[in-house]
Amino acid sequence: MSIRISEIHIQQLGPLGRFNINPGRLNVVYGRNESGKTHLVEFVIRSLFRNPKPFRLRSVVGQGKVVVEGLEGKPVPFSPTSSKKLEDYWEQSDFGFPSDISKLLIVKGADTSLSVSEGGADRSVLGHYLSGMDLCDRIMKRIPGKVQDAKIEGIEILGKKGAGELSDRDQWKERLDEIERLFSKIDQDYSGGPRKKWSDEKAKIEEEIQLLLRAKRHLAFCTAERINSLEKESRNLDDESIRSLREKVYNYFVKDSDLKNKAEKLDSVQKKSKHYDWLKIARNQYKAFMQTASRQPKLLFILSAALFELFALI
Repeated sequence: MSIRISEIHIQQLGPLGRFNINPGRLNVVYGRNESGKTHLVEFVIRSLFRNPKPFRLRSVVGQGKVVVEGLEGKPVPFSPTSSKKLEDYWEQSDFGFPSDISKLLIVKGADTSLSVSEGGADRSVLGHYLSGMDLCDRIMKRIPGKVQDAKIEGIEILGKKGAGELSDRDQWKERLDEIERLFSKIDQDYSGGPRKKWSDEKAKIEEEIQLLLRAKRHLAFCTAERINSLEKESRNLDDESIRSLREKVYNYFVKDSDLKNKAEKLDSVQKKSKHYDWLKIARNQYKAFMQTASRQPKLLFILSAALFELFALI
């Protein structure tokens, strides 16, 4: 799609005031002197180009926009205050021929560069200004004749042997083929060596990674399902059930704490009373002995009492 101006909208620009136009393929704007024709041209220049100084424009700027088609997939508006200009599109263009901007050409009546001869603008002059033929001619002059005679068949460029660029192309192609041959030889010679071992190990590790990823996804799915199930169950519980469960949990912790305290006391008491059964038996035996024993001499009684005390102490 060629580049062309599709719309011009102007406000508060000198004598024009308000001006709107949808240009066609060729447009002639005419009028009396000081009716705004030059203002219109200068507004378009200010809108499209980043640096209008070489055009020696007047200080009147005005408001409005110039819409250009063919730069993008949709029309692009330009204005004197817009940050993006035509130069930005030229700098971002891909390799190849430049964009055809011949349909953006505007000629003021005072610019007589088209009338370079007494007979007016001839075919060559119009071709220079209104098409890209002059650019193509300059490009062709820089291409050697032998290269111009070359032909393209399929994906091959065929031309006379010995042509500079074509000869270089053939040499680089031979070098590239040699490099490809060396790579093929490397693949064949080392296909069964460390390269094959590392390749198999890499494939095994990648398979394990995939297996772990599947396991991770499965675990995540099961966890999500369990969470959803618990959330559903929690929504089905009423406040009374929750309160009862909280009381039971509280009672459980209270009783568990009480049980631990009593267990500690029981352990302490058991340590203190580990000889209680022995003392009880000894006491009963002592009473029985005192009741059945015959009267002994006073010295013997004293010795028996001392032995008992010593025995009890031990």
